[in-house]
Amino acid sequence: MNVIITGRHMELTENLKKYAEEKMKKFNKYSGNITEATVTLGVEKYRHKAEVLLKINGMQIQAESITGEMYSSIDDVVEKLEHPIR
Repeated sequence: MNVIITGRHMELTENLKKYAEEKMKKFNKYSGNITEATVTLGVEKYRHKAEVLLKINGMQIQAESITGEMYSSIDDVVEKLEHPIR
């Protein structure tokens, strides 16, 4: 799976990139047909937003989460995507 991580209105740290990439690799155990995961992380005032777009067999599944902390947003969006993929 190809993982693309971008930041919007923020600078991505290596730790944040690694964390997001590890979370995306988790989806491989549910479906080996995921070809790409696009992760967009952004900050708007005090809101930390994580958006994920997964490409699976020509379909696209998208979810987003907004919390007060970026790592929580990533965890939340992964949790939202686990249900449709299973």
